[in-house]
Amino acid sequence: MNEAYEIINLTSVDDFLGEEQARAIALGMMDGVHLGHQKLIESVVEFSHLNNFIPCAMTFREPPIKWISKETKVELITSLEERFELFKRYGIKQVIVFDFEEISKLKAIDYLNTILRAELNCKFIACGENHNFGMQKEGCTKLLNSWAAENNIQLQILQLLTKDNSLKISSSLVRKFLKEGSLKEAAEIMGHNFIVYERLIQGQQLGTKLGFPTLNFQYNPEKVQLPFGVYAAKMQIKGRFYNCAVNLGLAPTANSNRQEPILESHLLDLDGDFPSTGQQCLIEMVEFIRPEKKFSTLEELKSRIEKDVNLIYRSLLDYPEN
Repeated sequence: MNEAYEIINLTSVDDFLGEEQARAIALGMMDGVHLGHQKLIESVVEFSHLNNFIPCAMTFREPPIKWISKETKVELITSLEERFELFKRYGIKQVIVFDFEEISKLKAIDYLNTILRAELNCKFIACGENHNFGMQKEGCTKLLNSWAAENNIQLQILQLLTKDNSLKISSSLVRKFLKEGSLKEAAEIMGHNFIVYERLIQGQQLGTKLGFPTLNFQYNPEKVQLPFGVYAAKMQIKGRFYNCAVNLGLAPTANSNRQEPILESHLLDLDGDFPSTGQQCLIEMVEFIRPEKKFSTLEELKSRIEKDVNLIYRSLLDYPEN
């Protein structure tokens, strides 16, 4: 079996992979790749290892909410590229990416026969108990169960996990915690920190002038909005994680006209060269420290940054290495 990590973009139901290698597939949007999603992935990876299948995850290029409820604001926990990073982390070797608008036009039984059986040569499926599919979400796990039995395809339907035997672990619950700034609570049910994976952009160099140089990133407007403010975080550079202090917001002291949030990351312990503009970097947001504030002078800002950096450095001392 090919052990390389692969991303396959299928833009049409007429695309055909034409591969004989059997697949085990985890189904669902899997926004956030939380503990419930990881259970699906774990089943797929384990079954694939025992049967020489390709462990796969299937996801969508754009969130289904864009077509299901166009007036609803998109609040992604993970962008498509961030999902790619997490799928790789948890053992997936192949990600199948489909356009939801295209696949939702198929009747449920056609989706099962054309996509899962014929096109993807799927021999094992893992999904949640509330999984729906096909035109107008007509397909459900009852149909999936009978179809899998008829076609000699093994199926594992997992019940929703709960936190403390009360709250059901879901992407909605993760979003709730994140919007409150409760990053540690969100991480508990995701099984990992909230991540931002973006390209480095050119900043105004104000941090450098103040003695706290930053790496700057645009914050994806389709991601769930964290409270603006200062965070303790970790940044991955060349496979290693470094402690950093992050400010997410509109940088009101330096730029009162900014409309879109920017993420500014000051590395606390970098022992090499900074990444270059345009390079993609992964940041793990660990803890919310304080809300964003506009200071009267740059000296006030510098003094507060010094306090924030010291507080963040101490808070990350006991944080486990990645």
